[in-house]
Amino acid sequence: MTTTNGDSFSAVEVKGMRNRCGQIQMTDLEYAMADALAVRFYLVLVRNFADIPFHSVIRNPVRSDLAFATTERTEVRISWLTNIRE
Repeated sequence: MTTTNGDSFSAVEVKGMRNRCGQIQMTDLEYAMADALAVRFYLVLVRNFADIPFHSVIRNPVRSDLAFATTERTEVRISWLTNIRE
């Protein structure tokens, strides 16, 4: 992908993990961007917050050793609205 002025760019998604290993979740949009940007997309995992954190960088996570599986769920979202007056 390129910007409007023709420059190419990379994207970085950062995920945090309490332990050294476990599950991470990518939204549908994050996964779609990772797929579209391919080698220009980096997934940075900051792992082991419970002890001594370290990081792992995965370039092109959709085509890496990671095995992503789709899940679908319905969730209730609660919002609070207000009107702003002059």
